[in-house]
Amino acid sequence: MTSGKNKLIALFAVAIVVIAGVVIFTADNSKDDGDFTVTDMRGRIVSIPSNVDKIVCLSAGSLRLVEYLGAADMVVGIDKEDSNVSKPTYYKGTYHIAFDVKGIANVGNEENFKAIKDTGAQVIISSATDVSKLDDLQDKTGISVVGIDAGGNRGVASDELSKNLKLLGKVLDKSDRADQLTNYIKDTIKTMEDLSKKSTVIKDAKCYLGGMFFYMKGGLYKTTGNLDPFSILGANNVMPFKEGNPYDTKVQEVVIANPNYMFIDSITIDATKKQFDDDKELLKNVDAVKEGKIYSLFVDRFYGINWESELMNLYYIGSVLDPKVFDYNVDEKMQSVLDMFYPGIGLKLSDIKDKQGPGAGVLDW
Repeated sequence: MTSGKNKLIALFAVAIVVIAGVVIFTADNSKDDGDFTVTDMRGRIVSIPSNVDKIVCLSAGSLRLVEYLGAADMVVGIDKEDSNVSKPTYYKGTYHIAFDVKGIANVGNEENFKAIKDTGAQVIISSATDVSKLDDLQDKTGISVVGIDAGGNRGVASDELSKNLKLLGKVLDKSDRADQLTNYIKDTIKTMEDLSKKSTVIKDAKCYLGGMFFYMKGGLYKTTGNLDPFSILGANNVMPFKEGNPYDTKVQEVVIANPNYMFIDSITIDATKKQFDDDKELLKNVDAVKEGKIYSLFVDRFYGINWESELMNLYYIGSVLDPKVFDYNVDEKMQSVLDMFYPGIGLKLSDIKDKQGPGAGVLDW
């Protein structure tokens, strides 16, 4: 009698476990059946509707990140900067070359509530730094607003890039793609760091980056003290670190810093060359100028950072600073970056050079 009773208790317990398992399994997959919440990059808790398929991208970096995740087909609205295809510098953003925005509604900015609402979007993605602006946009449109952090010094090696991708991966149901991309970035950086440790000459590299671009201004003396490719390789950046975006230096400061390598961003290459020619007499004793070690790079930033370009430039700079250690086909490596960031669309290095300038190479200055 006791044995039979114990069997009944055991069967009852198994049934409870099975039922509980079903309940738990269902709860874990409830994202497909209703809203869920995320904490965005501004610390806001945002409710996200399930099965998002219409989004609006506002402010620098938003559309670029969405494209990386393979979600460009969800975009129904973009801001005036991403819409302005007639702007001379428009294609300096690699993502503008990869994705045709014609037919996408130009909603202006975060304050054009009606235009944004009329798109029928379920989610708005914005890199605006003012939390009150994000909250106001959400309140006025009734659309979930997800804040990302895509400005300043958020380079390819930054935690913010990885967090942005994973956040948007969850919002857009692209988590697998976000993981693929973040793992690729992490592995690429680790590989290049490991190679740099084998170099005996990189420690002696004193690098300067000129020709950067910020708020429609560039030139030889627009620079940064914070460039991830230099940091990853362990090369010395001769310019001081300053929080935020590219800043202006002076010819005298470059002369005093005396870099033995000069890299020039392609974005304002003609204006930069003119400045170089005008100041050539002042620059003639700089080691990089005397030794002819002046090189162009792919555009680092335009309306946010071209994160894929930072990895492409990383491969190129490594091959310049120590070709024996960084012994690979540079073009193949750079093409592999484009293939990863923009899969399935056939974007080629030649496409980027046609739209952005010389890309990565030796400058005969």
